[in-house]
Amino acid sequence: MSATPSRLEMMAELRRHLEASLKSVISATISGAELTVHVARDSIVQTLAFLREDSQCRFETLVDLCGADYPTEAERFEIVYHM
Repeated sequence: MSATPSRLEMMAELRRHLEASLKSVISATISGAELTVHVARDSIVQTLAFLREDSQCRFETLVDLCGADYPTEAERFEIVYHM
């Protein structure tokens, strides 16, 4: 009998897949069974298309889109996509 992978194991596998498949990944971290991926801004359209179309990803719904402001950083603003 095979064990069902935990959510944390599935997130780790997805992180490895994204890092291996996308050159646009700057960083990918897991915290509390949530995966956060930072990608190069000039490749966001291609990255979102990959997340939707890749058979190991299949992210079909954009749940939320918001901005983050880091006033002390050189790259002050970020856009956050919740899939």
